[in-house]
Amino acid sequence: MIRFENVTLRPFSGLNFEIKSGRLCRILTESDFEKSLIIQGIIGGIQPESGRVFLFGQDLWSVGKGEIFTLFRKIGMVLDNGGIISNLKVGENIILPTWYHKSQKLSDAWRRVRDIYTELGFEALRLSEYLGESPGSLPAYEKRIMALVRAMLMEPELMIYDALLEGMDNETARKVLRITEKFHSAKQERTSVFISSDEQSLKDVRADKTVWLLKGGQAG
Repeated sequence: MIRFENVTLRPFSGLNFEIKSGRLCRILTESDFEKSLIIQGIIGGIQPESGRVFLFGQDLWSVGKGEIFTLFRKIGMVLDNGGIISNLKVGENIILPTWYHKSQKLSDAWRRVRDIYTELGFEALRLSEYLGESPGSLPAYEKRIMALVRAMLMEPELMIYDALLEGMDNETARKVLRITEKFHSAKQERTSVFISSDEQSLKDVRADKTVWLLKGGQAG
């Protein structure tokens, strides 16, 4: 699924690690800068100075543009800032990708949105009001929850959670983790990667594997 072979992305050098299909993995870095660097390395946003990065068995820097787009459609991203569009309402932000994918029914997507937010403790009336709000004043972790629901609607094969749980109280984090665990196990080959520079925020993630990216570029 994801494989780094002797990759140099400074300040990292000689990175070698693999996350196999179907696994739930934690990646821990020492800074937010390094965290973002690794995410960009995984999705092909930054080309390594040396070494090779494989995604879905494909060398990211050897495939054609068309193949890259095919790979990207298999990825769900929950960015630390949420990646939210400020002039769209909460519900519009969440449902946006579904509008562009005619194979999905909007009614089914909205039902899934309601189901997930119900698991988070929203009552029907409160949820209706919430989905109609502007997201601008929401805390960062709520924007990440919006991005989480939005990504789940597209049923990706790979989910990358960028600092997903940071800033959440224990109860909210517990509910969000339960939702991600359920989503991960819904498909046998689905792969989930939690990445953060805050080890404490990932302490309750029940991972199959933990990759530590330390100073000097060593992966453990």
